[in-house]
Amino acid sequence: MKAFISKMICLLITAFSLFSGLCAQSLPAGSAGIVYTYDGAGNRTKVEYVINNTTSDIQTLNKIDTAALAKKLNEQVLKVDALYPNPTTGQITVRLVKPLQNGLVQIMDVAGHVVINTTANGSMLNYDLSRFAAGVYFLHIEQGEQKITMKIIKR
Repeated sequence: MKAFISKMICLLITAFSLFSGLCAQSLPAGSAGIVYTYDGAGNRTKVEYVINNTTSDIQTLNKIDTAALAKKLNEQVLKVDALYPNPTTGQITVRLVKPLQNGLVQIMDVAGHVVINTTANGSMLNYDLSRFAAGVYFLHIEQGEQKITMKIIKR
């Protein structure tokens, strides 16, 4: 069970790009090897030779509180719960998991021109795209170092 939890922690840390020397995927401390990266469909996308120079071992990972780590990671990630209706003919609503606090919200066309640029607060955001031409737009939200971009189709 401890080995399973340790592997899950390594995967969680790697998935959120928080590599801080705790683990090099499944390579033990002081070792080297080939690490493969796969896409969502299971295709190998990258092969790397990794040297894990850390002195920590798996016992250190067993001491990490996984619930606290998962909570901290969820608090740090900017997530959109819903973007609807998409495709739209005008009004769109964006529902965020965590409310924005003076977050930058931009809607851009495919050429990169910003058509809406605003600062927003809260977890429900509403925008009117009815005055813009039909096409593809991108909703870009930033808060601090957190960023997310989503595609909107306007009919």
